[in-house]
Amino acid sequence: MKLKTIFVALFVAGALASVGPASAQFGGLGAAVGGGKSDSKVDIDGQVKSFTTQSSATYAQVFNALKAVEAAYASDEQMAKIKEQVTNFNKSTDPGERQSMVASTVKSSGASLAELTQGADAQEKTKKLSKDKQKLLLAGVSNFGIAALGAGNLGKTGADIIKSASSNPMSIGKVLPVKDALPILADTVSVSAKVLPALLKVMKGANMSVPETKVDSKPAELDAGMFK
Repeated sequence: MKLKTIFVALFVAGALASVGPASAQFGGLGAAVGGGKSDSKVDIDGQVKSFTTQSSATYAQVFNALKAVEAAYASDEQMAKIKEQVTNFNKSTDPGERQSMVASTVKSSGASLAELTQGADAQEKTKKLSKDKQKLLLAGVSNFGIAALGAGNLGKTGADIIKSASSNPMSIGKVLPVKDALPILADTVSVSAKVLPALLKVMKGANMSVPETKVDSKPAELDAGMFK
């Protein structure tokens, strides 16, 4: 197993421990440490299949949630581009393409939202959003919080799967999809810890009510039709 894989697994655990302020609003990201336990008797194929299914769902939730937050503050020209991106992502059936799109979005959206929340006019911009855009913002933020909690759980589970497989050289190749997913899950947790507290502060300053979100909270439905 490459050192990069080990570092990614450790980063997931470390990121969960560092979420601080975000945990109060989003049900305690630290609780996400409770991933699956390592068990050599469990079929690796079954574990990887289950992990892949869950990571695919998490990718979709992360991508759509971040695009919803972006769209809330977007111009008409930007909105058209975002809507096209959402449509293309949700139509794609290529796991590699979807994974790449999510990885890129987590980084780019994380950076743009961090810049937005640091702006002196962030609260004023948020107050001036239309009701539809405030609704889109709220849905995106809540869904990203839920997705980050899920990513934390999944990252710990993935690290456990790799740990189990490391004792059997014949299983190493089977866990490559898990290894590839860990950096994205870790980035999701890290970005949520950095961005969500500041974004929640901005929203509350704009007199928006943000309900508490937990890992088992029901996410809002987001589709390209809402990006208008």
